Amino acid sequence: LNNICLPAFKTVYKKLMNQISDFIILNWIQVAFSTDVTTTLSWRLAHYSSVLCVQEIFE
Repeated sequence: LNNICLPAFKTVYKKLMNQISDFIILNWIQVAFSTDVTTTLSWRLAHYSSVLCVQEIFE
């Protein structure tokens, strides 16, 4: 996982945290109105993977 987590994540970490509430809201909207479950799950998987990646960097 460390090989995937580039130093660039540190640059956008604060911006990501500032937007986290927006991500959550958009996620709920997408789940509520999406008719394509696969797309929704893929989007969530990518989002949560990036969050875990950032968390690992800052641990």
